[in-house]
Parts: sequence; C-alpha cells; structure tokens
Amino acid sequence: MLFVQAIQVPFLEQPKTDILHITDIHLDLHYKTGGSFASQCHDVSKHKDALPLGSPESPCDAPLSLVEKTFDSFKTLNPQVVVWTGDNARKMVKSTFPSAVIVPSIGNNDVHPHNSLSFGKHNLMLDFYGALWQDMIPDDQASTFQKIGCFYKRVNPKLIVASVNTMYLFQSNSRVKDCSSKKRKPKQAGDYVLDWLEHQVLEPGRLSGASVYLTGHIPPSIVNYKQDCYSRIAHLFVKYRDVIQGQFYGHMNLDHFFFPTPDQDISKTMDTFSPSWVYHYFSSLLRHYGKSKKSHKLPYPVLVAPSVVPAFNPSYRVYHLDPKEYKIQTYIQYYMPLSDKHPKFKIEYTQTPDSAKTMTTKEWQTYGKHLSASTNRHTKTRKQYFKNLVVGRENHAMPH
Repeated sequence: MLFVQAIQVPFLEQPKTDILHITDIHLDLHYKTGGSFASQCHDVSKHKDALPLGSPESPCDAPLSLVEKTFDSFKTLNPQVVVWTGDNARKMVKSTFPSAVIVPSIGNNDVHPHNSLSFGKHNLMLDFYGALWQDMIPDDQASTFQKIGCFYKRVNPKLIVASVNTMYLFQSNSRVKDCSSKKRKPKQAGDYVLDWLEHQVLEPGRLSGASVYLTGHIPPSIVNYKQDCYSRIAHLFVKYRDVIQGQFYGHMNLDHFFFPTPDQDISKTMDTFSPSWVYHYFSSLLRHYGKSKKSHKLPYPVLVAPSVVPAFNPSYRVYHLDPKEYKIQTYIQYYMPLSDKHPKFKIEYTQTPDSAKTMTTKEWQTYGKHLSASTNRHTKTRKQYFKNLVVGRENHAMPH
C-alpha cells in the first residue's frame, strides 16, 4: 500500500464514480473566536483560546466559519455519492450536491440525550430524521427507517450503499440491550438491524452481483459495540466478504483502519481522557495488524475517516471506484492545517494499491503487516501512518 504525499496532479483517467465521505462536523453556532476552552469556546476571556476556524485538541466544537469554508472547498469536487456519517447530519449537504446520491447516518451526537436512542413504536427521533431525510430515503424503505433507522441506496445495478444505524449496536447506548444470544432469546434492537443488513442488503447484493458499501457513524469493533452485537456483525462481515467492498465510518476522529474479525484484539483499556490515549491506541492497532497478517478469511477492513471538527485538523476524503466492478481504486485525503498562516484545504496524501489494480483486502493485510514489523526498514512507513492518524498535527510524534 502506498501513501503518496500531497500529489497535486490530476489522474489521467478518472473513474466514473467518486464517493465523498464527510463525518463529524459538530457545528456550534455559539462558538466565539477568543472564547475560553473552559466554556467550550462560548465565552470570550482574557486568554483568547479559541481560534477563528476551530481549536484543535480542545473541548470545543466547530464554528460556522469552518463549516462554510469546508463546504466552499467542495465546489471543486463532483462526487456521484456523498456519505455523511453522523454528528450534525443536516440538509445543507443536499443543496451543495443536488444531483448526488446522499447517504446520511445517525451519530451519537445527533440524538438527545447524547449517546441515547430508544427502540420501539412511535420513536420521535427516528420520526424526526425520517422527515428531515425524506428526499434521501427511498419511499419503500420509509417504514423500515422509522423502525430501525437504516436504509440503503442502489446507486446502479452493481453498486449498493447502505446506512447502518450503529446506535442500536453501540455499547454506550443504555436505552437498548445487547443483541440476543443463547442465554437471551428475545430479539433486541440490534438484532433487527443485523437481520435487515443480512436479508435486505447483503443477500440481495450477492445474488445481483453488486458491490456493497456499508456506512455508519460508530466503527464496528469490540471496543465500540455491545459484545453479542459485535460477535454477530463480525461473523456477517466474514460470511459476506465477497460482497462487502468497503466500510466507511467516523466517530473516532482518527485516520485509521482495522479488520472487524470475530476474534478482534483491539485494546479495551483505552482511556480517551488520557493525554496518551492516542499512543496507546496506535500501539494496539500495530499489535492488531501483526496478528491479522496470517489470516486467510479477513473481511474488508473498516476505514475510519477523521473529522471535520478539528480534533486534530479538519479533513474529509474522496474515494475513486473503478467503473466496472465498483471497487476502491484509490482515495484522496484532504485536510486543512490550522497552523498555516492562511489555512485552506489541500491534499494530505493519496492512498493507492501497491501491486493490485484496486485496494483489496490482501493489499490492506500486507500494509498492516509492514506497519507491525519491528524492522528499521518499515520505520518510515509507521511514522507516516502515525502522522496521518493524527491528521498532520505537528506536535505529535510517533511513540518508540
């Protein structure tokens, strides 16, 4: 797998299908330049903490100025599909891309209270989003969305993009129980989501020979999902690894990938309030890649995009699919380094396959193997990966 830094030349032959992935905008209309971090950038203080376009690694969300600058940068793009994976999923994306297929999903900050989404009849939150996204959800799936918050779009006969409601799988959502198991027979909210995923998306996708892309807010991992829900969805990923050609998520604010296997070993002990949590997570990912290098049944990796809200630097990405099988050929990661004198979005890196025509599971597995290797030969690769993980923040150095 090759990371090519800041390539500015256009592709000689552009694929016909581009997917723009936007996630975690976290728009805050009360953000004030010069606001204190203690007030989440709402009250101006003598410290003048808050920057005009957002404040990296602070408790503050994104100012309107950043959102406007982000959408202004989209004018140079022409995506056929826009994946919007939660946290401030507003209709403004529709007016920006009136001819594109829009696939939004519900984030943990799109519901009230935070992290909480109940299940059952007359769900006011799902009714609200069903009405807000009425022109994006196919008419014949409106009732399904009102029940479980999921839908899919068949972009063309060979391409399906599904919006998975990860809130019903999320371990921090106390409003719903874990998926059913041998000890717990009654179906739970997550079971209905996974039944839909298999029988309405993956099975029909396989029968029609389509490439299926799964999108959602919270990445599927043993860290993020309820135990039995994760076990069941991970087995689906392995079972339908011939059908799933990509998985796009947000929430983590870090640029990375991992394999959603049933025996996944990503660390559960990460404390996101610790200053060193990024380093612990990075080390956990390297161990995960090392253990995954010999597997013969890996599902396509989960690709986690960093956020627009500047947890580190604002960013978004564009995937280019090949025009025949709709597999990922390459993607471009854009970012805006807020430390620049005049910040603007530019290419951070372009990721391309090393030896294949598309970014296959095998390519990712080999790349992970290189990252996990302890030899000096791959030190440069690891340093670049860590830099991408934190979206180019200069004050972070890879741990030794």
